[in-house]
Amino acid sequence: MRTKPATTPSQSRLQVQAATDIIKDGVYFTGGTSQINNLEKYIKDETNLNVNIVEHPAESVVRGLMGVVSNPEFAKVAYTPTEKNFD
Repeated sequence: MRTKPATTPSQSRLQVQAATDIIKDGVYFTGGTSQINNLEKYIKDETNLNVNIVEHPAESVVRGLMGVVSNPEFAKVAYTPTEKNFD
């Protein structure tokens, strides 16, 4: 019996690249995660990774979405409901 690999070679390369970026740049906290008292210090102490808190963390998701929907390059991937029926 053969088992299917958990990841494909391209996923493995992506994971290595992501790990390399995290080691180099650290992790970024946004939203509610950035509001947890002393979490930044704890992660830094336990992992020796840089911890970055984005500017205006409570607004970061909305700002990112605004960037996507207002960029013509992403017009084909952004979904905008045509009907405003929220029943």
